[in-house]
Amino acid sequence: MLIEVGDDEEPVDQSAVKNAQAAEIKGGPLAVRAARLCREPEFYNYVSHTAWYKHKANYPTPETACRGFILNYCNISTRKTLDHDASAAAAFKVILGEYLRWSEAA
Repeated sequence: MLIEVGDDEEPVDQSAVKNAQAAEIKGGPLAVRAARLCREPEFYNYVSHTAWYKHKANYPTPETACRGFILNYCNISTRKTLDHDASAAAAFKVILGEYLRWSEAA
């Protein structure tokens, strides 16, 4: 078993290292797309027609409601994760497809 030792000759707490690495995740193109989408009034209109929204309509602004919808649907805590988690990215792409179909039908 190997134990990492820090500059102070003490063992390094690996859980703290993992938490720091998670905090350093940077958003990429999907996170940027999600953030832009949350500012679009038409996307809010779409979100407001979902079953999720009808039960979670206590968001202070349309943008935060859209953000909440994406985070909930993709099962993530930050949009940055969209660029680092394949299942979250796939779920976001489902949202994009459903939104596109909805907007074309409207």
